[in-house]
Amino acid sequence: EVSSKQLAAAVQMRVLVLHGYSGSALWQQRRDRLLQRLLAPLGVELHYVDGPVLLSCPDDPDDPEDRRCCWWTPWKRGSWEACMAHIASIFEREGPFDGVMGYSEGAACAGALAALQVSNSSNLPNFRFAILASGYLPRDPAVLRLFPLDERGQNGRTFENDPVPLLHGHISFPTLHVIGENDYNTPPCINLELAAAFAEPVLVRHPGGHGMRADANCGRVYLEFLSHFTDASRCCFTAIAFESKQFCLNCAQWLDGENGSP
Repeated sequence: EVSSKQLAAAVQMRVLVLHGYSGSALWQQRRDRLLQRLLAPLGVELHYVDGPVLLSCPDDPDDPEDRRCCWWTPWKRGSWEACMAHIASIFEREGPFDGVMGYSEGAACAGALAALQVSNSSNLPNFRFAILASGYLPRDPAVLRLFPLDERGQNGRTFENDPVPLLHGHISFPTLHVIGENDYNTPPCINLELAAAFAEPVLVRHPGGHGMRADANCGRVYLEFLSHFTDASRCCFTAIAFESKQFCLNCAQWLDGENGSP
């Protein structure tokens, strides 16, 4: 049997991670400690980057501890286009990436990137899937136009207080949507509105709040979803049996399903 250390030695899949509003690459990376430990033995690398808009003016702008960012600001003309240029430069400098994962505003951004992948107007390199945690359908007309809308949505309205006239299931791109049943920032109904844009969205619901869970039950769904985007000849997903292993949320280790030992 291949050990976890051996599996972690070779990166088989790279995922670009987009933090939420007022977050940063370092902040999100620290929050994802358990998720990283869940995925690392399977050769999955999470690559964290900062959004292009700096929200605060720290004493030391180069100190990642103080940085708070977002991806775009709807009230600033050209902000979405600047966001796209920023992400394109990340793909060029730091790619390639197999997929994109986003949280909250980062999930809204990743959902729009997924919609762009099936259009003829994207200059981004191809990626194969998107994981959207606590996501929502943006109301910004610059972003909303990327999603299929009926005739009511063709006049540039923002739909801030009204349901978006979305054509359901028109985007054929693989997505996994992580939904917290007690998420009060982006409630499940808002997460599901974004999921409805995609043809065959995979949903994982957990009893927590705003963000992802890295427990055994959610972890199995993540791993099963990711396994569809791997080359069996170069990937190690089959080295760990999903049904016979548990991932302990407290100790961040894979445990044997029979006796609970590492």
